[in-house]
Amino acid sequence: MKLKSFWHYALFLVLLQTLFFASCSISSSGSKSSGIEDEEEIYYTVTYSSEHGTPPGVIKVKADTSLTDEQLPELEADGYTFCGWYIESKKVSVGYVVSKNINLIALWETIVPEIAEYKVRHYLQDIETSTYIEDTELCETLTGTIGNKTEAAAKDITGFTVQEFSQVVIASDGSSVVSIYYDRNTIILTLELDGGSGIATSVSGKYGSSISINTSFLTKDGYAFSEWSPSLPSTFTENSTHTAIWSANTYTLSFNKNNDSATGTMQDMSITYGESVVLTSCTYECSGYHFGGWAISADGNVSYADEATFLIGTSDITLYTKW
Repeated sequence: MKLKSFWHYALFLVLLQTLFFASCSISSSGSKSSGIEDEEEIYYTVTYSSEHGTPPGVIKVKADTSLTDEQLPELEADGYTFCGWYIESKKVSVGYVVSKNINLIALWETIVPEIAEYKVRHYLQDIETSTYIEDTELCETLTGTIGNKTEAAAKDITGFTVQEFSQVVIASDGSSVVSIYYDRNTIILTLELDGGSGIATSVSGKYGSSISINTSFLTKDGYAFSEWSPSLPSTFTENSTHTAIWSANTYTLSFNKNNDSATGTMQDMSITYGESVVLTSCTYECSGYHFGGWAISADGNVSYADEATFLIGTSDITLYTKW
């Protein structure tokens, strides 16, 4: 009975010792673990660069995490298409794992505007009517950006003044047309009659129209109309002044014996208007009479002596001998 108790007691001691060493081992392990500090989390910097648009600011991303849509935003800029974010030549997409500091560069593509043709037509006023006729030689085919306004320009056409016109929006189908109208200028010719009368002192007409002036009504005492200086053009081309040139008329002075008994002959005198001449000495003879002078009518009184100075009027004249 005592022997059995001894073994029970020995077994108890062994068990107790085992439990003690196990406890010490656990305590030692726990003490070793609590002596090592936790490692710090690592973050990397993501920088954005772009020539256009407004890139985001610098952000920090936890190491070995993937970039999201929000961290790779699509930018906008007038005249350009955003093509994505790149590291050097490699495009960065959603899911890219950040393992170091990175600089994302925005890649852009220039938008090439769509171009379309449009017409510019020029219409000139007709000479005879108020209608306008297209000058097909002046028609232009130009190009421009669809949706923008045309850039048509008026021509500098001699003798015409352009009307106001409006630009139109350029359509994609090439149907846009700008029509420009030109009025003919009114040309005035000033006529200086230099003492004459019978016609207006100015005439006017549309540029390019024919000039017609009836000078048969143009008169001036003692003169006949000769020409215009400078000469009149055949059509109205520009404002100008023209002076009438006159030629003095030539009149005939005749001598009459004024007596059937008188003898002799005398030559007529040709005298230019405004010219003073000395009358030819009388060569008529009449028996029983002597020459007393010249009268301007057969029964008139003496007006001029022999070889008197004579100024011709505006018509032919005959002087009559007074015996």
